[in-house]
Amino acid sequence: MPAFVSPDNLQWTPLQTQAFNAGASVSVQTAGALPTGRRVKTVLFVLDMDYTQPATPVAQPGFQLRQLLSQIKIARRVSITGQGLFNLNWLMRGQAPTTPAGWAAGVVTNVASRRQVWALDYADYTADKPDDGAIPSELWTDPIEVRFGGAGSFAAPSPTFSNGNLRILVGHDAASVAKNGKRVTVPQSLNIQSDDFNALTALINKPGIWAYACLYREVNPSDAGIVTSANISNMIVSVDGIPLVNSIRMQDLIAGWNQVRATGNAMESEGQTDPVAGTNTATFGTHMAGATVNDQPAVGFGAGQGVTTNFVPLLFPHTNYKISMLPRAKIGFRADLTGTLGAYKIAYRLIERRPDQGIGNAARRLGVTSGGYAPKTGPSPISQDPELAPYLPATVSEA
Repeated sequence: MPAFVSPDNLQWTPLQTQAFNAGASVSVQTAGALPTGRRVKTVLFVLDMDYTQPATPVAQPGFQLRQLLSQIKIARRVSITGQGLFNLNWLMRGQAPTTPAGWAAGVVTNVASRRQVWALDYADYTADKPDDGAIPSELWTDPIEVRFGGAGSFAAPSPTFSNGNLRILVGHDAASVAKNGKRVTVPQSLNIQSDDFNALTALINKPGIWAYACLYREVNPSDAGIVTSANISNMIVSVDGIPLVNSIRMQDLIAGWNQVRATGNAMESEGQTDPVAGTNTATFGTHMAGATVNDQPAVGFGAGQGVTTNFVPLLFPHTNYKISMLPRAKIGFRADLTGTLGAYKIAYRLIERRPDQGIGNAARRLGVTSGGYAPKTGPSPISQDPELAPYLPATVSEA
């Protein structure tokens, strides 16, 4: 029989399971967890837990569970809240995982199980070259630091948690390595972050190629963390002073995202008894969708053109985009908002400029002495724009 050859299709490897402990931090080791010669494309965080909800006159929406990972950090390149990671993944893919059911208001204690999923994508499955950011397993060795959230985002009396476990699954496929081991590909350098703001002007002074950005508020018991068209009545979004969103209402920009990026028109309603579509409550209004993001006035509130949503898309490319067409910053990103918005966060995906020294160091870790290297995507874009090369994957050949 022929020898087994590791296939190129996606494989899944679990990392060490961690018990949930509200407010605590855990470290999950990645070094040596995967076979060599693999590319890390997606990391899934799956939290299973039992919840006891005391009798309460207030419904608890299921999307509050996204904050039970309050921070995910991997070295310096990934540092993002659970809510931000969920929204950024939705922004990129044009669809979201199922939102767990919340809890309906009731006079008896309710015991139930819930499951929340987050996805950290190194690959961008909607790009012209989706695997440019996928990381060879030999380079993916930094521990994953996770800080758990707690019951603070739930209305009182808040639920208690038990039997909680966080499982981390790594989706990987074959790395682009020559059979003779003399050529390797060093990926893009990605920066996946969320930053905090309180003023109506948000500045992120980071140079690089800006691919995605979205604005959101953390969920809180008083208003479920929604963003309203009164919070943001108008916005300007620019990179290095060039407006990419030029004085547009929040709901109109959302409508643009729905047309360009959403993979369908299914609306995800808030349900207290079922993880799929349920009945919206007057307390929380109309929220987000399974594919589209809400850009419609709330039906139950009579006349008025106000819109509520859970995140606002700020920057997003069309599908099958080439990174040569994305905005490139020497200084950074700026959002100028008009409205009543208070504290908020912006999650973003940035492609950093990688120095030549970084290519050589990575190639040596992959087992190839640094020799000549060239952008993996070929010479034609480079001849037109030599400044693009540091943002592209690089193929390194043995000297």
